[in-house]
Amino acid sequence: MDTIPTRPAREKKPEPSSSAPASASPEPAGGLRASLAWWVWPLGAGIGLAAVIAIWVLLFAAPLPSVPAQVIPPYFTVFPPPTYTPIPPTLTITPFYTATPALPTVMPGTIGVGAMVEVTEDGLRLRDAPSLTGKILSQATSHELFTVIEGPRQADGYTWWLLQGVYDKSRQGWAVENYLRPS
Repeated sequence: MDTIPTRPAREKKPEPSSSAPASASPEPAGGLRASLAWWVWPLGAGIGLAAVIAIWVLLFAAPLPSVPAQVIPPYFTVFPPPTYTPIPPTLTITPFYTATPALPTVMPGTIGVGAMVEVTEDGLRLRDAPSLTGKILSQATSHELFTVIEGPRQADGYTWWLLQGVYDKSRQGWAVENYLRPS
């Protein structure tokens, strides 16, 4: 027994017969190619090839007109780059405070104008004015040497001395006497 289902057969539509009248316009037998003579096609191809060659010769193969070199203006002018000439910096040290140097007339073991002092603790602040509100210019380290160039001044409960570095004269500032030792 066959269990595979089958489809019903479709009916075929009848094809139109060739004897039926044609409603479209009749085409010439063989189309456009048949209406032209056989020699027209090679002639057209030859003329097209000759036109392409002539255009190529006119554009690329013909020599360009030459212009004398004196007549051509320059597009731009080349200037040589500037040369680098190093200028050595001139170091001018101008201390912010200039006091007249005094002869050391200080008794040994005391602090006074012209005496040399040694800083006793790290971080001693050198200020621009003899006051705790003066701007901090730098800090001195322990055992650093300074020359006293002015003072003493009393301010904020301290005695202040204007110090100048022994080795670096531009290093100046007011310092409290409590952190200085005569040297």
